[in-house]
Amino acid sequence: MKKSLPIILSLLVFVGYIGSKARLPKDNAKGKAAKFLTDYTAQKLNVIPQVYGFSELPVLYTGRIKPFDTIARNTLRVLSDREDVELEYKPEGEESLRKVLVPQAVWILDVLSNHLRSKSYRMFRIYNLELKEKLKIKHRLEDGHRYTLKELDEEIEFVDGKGQKTTMPRINYVRNEAYKASQMDKKKRSLEQGAILRLASQVRSYETLLMSHWSEDLKKENIVANYNRFSPFMGGNMPRSIPTVEAEWNSHFMSNLKRFGGDDVNNTWIHMHSMLKSWAADDYTKFNESLTAFKEAEAEVITKARAFLSDKEVAIDKREAAIETELRGLSGKEYMEKKESILTRVKNNRSYLAKQKELWGSSLGKTKFARFSNQFSPFYLSMACYFMIFAI
Repeated sequence: MKKSLPIILSLLVFVGYIGSKARLPKDNAKGKAAKFLTDYTAQKLNVIPQVYGFSELPVLYTGRIKPFDTIARNTLRVLSDREDVELEYKPEGEESLRKVLVPQAVWILDVLSNHLRSKSYRMFRIYNLELKEKLKIKHRLEDGHRYTLKELDEEIEFVDGKGQKTTMPRINYVRNEAYKASQMDKKKRSLEQGAILRLASQVRSYETLLMSHWSEDLKKENIVANYNRFSPFMGGNMPRSIPTVEAEWNSHFMSNLKRFGGDDVNNTWIHMHSMLKSWAADDYTKFNESLTAFKEAEAEVITKARAFLSDKEVAIDKREAAIETELRGLSGKEYMEKKESILTRVKNNRSYLAKQKELWGSSLGKTKFARFSNQFSPFYLSMACYFMIFAI
């Protein structure tokens, strides 16, 4: 019994750990998000924001439907090589800084809404010492070499290629040097230049996520001033969270531009806009109301989009059935070429339609499971299981 006791205890600990990973955090007073917001504000929450309800909303990104939870975790891996993100802040009435882990659902809402907190997250990982010296940034071994957007936005003095001193934000220096490095042969780049390119790519990933839900009101008098801000993202691959009845997905950003151009936007954009504005203002009552309204509007759009796809399928069937009638009177090479051309278009349309039907069908129902899979992390649990078996 004495020999088996350590094994039994280890197994119980392991099973308990698996059980804890299988429980999804919930939107209640005991949930991780509510606890973080309570500690951060040093006030009891009168309303519990439904942040995990938001994190399950579907988004089209890189050709697949994913929940916001997946977008958040994948982006954090790119920025800092891990899914967790830390925030340093000074609680009201305290002298010392407090460092806490922030739920991914809170982090992505802060980023999308451009909340003041978003600039203080430790998320950009910089290893290269030479680059740190050039950026005149503190060597933060205790923080896993992670830095905040606020630190990258700080202006410092640099010496340009002509030996002239100039002042600019660190992030602008990184962009300038990354462009120079990108023009060089890969084999001739230094380690520092490789680190600059990596950091520039991280910043780009962050800015793409931020700009994907950029919803500042555009007017004729400020469109030119804003052009430099959003022009690099025109046509880029952004997360698309706004469904349309034509069975397409738009980014919040592009919907905003179309709105400025005079196009009507459906209620999903309006409610998403309200959600993000409410979150940035810490108005959790309005946030919850907008989330509920968004889900209702989204369900209506999805129903219409599926009907649109069904109509498209009927139209393709009719097109295929009418081929022989359309080609009546033709013969020989002309007949074969015309028929092959029509059949190719029909085949391509069917292939596209099949992908769209999958996006608007089974994929939309998997966002909750995807969030569970993210939380459960079966791959990492398998690694832990192998280690446990090896130890036993």
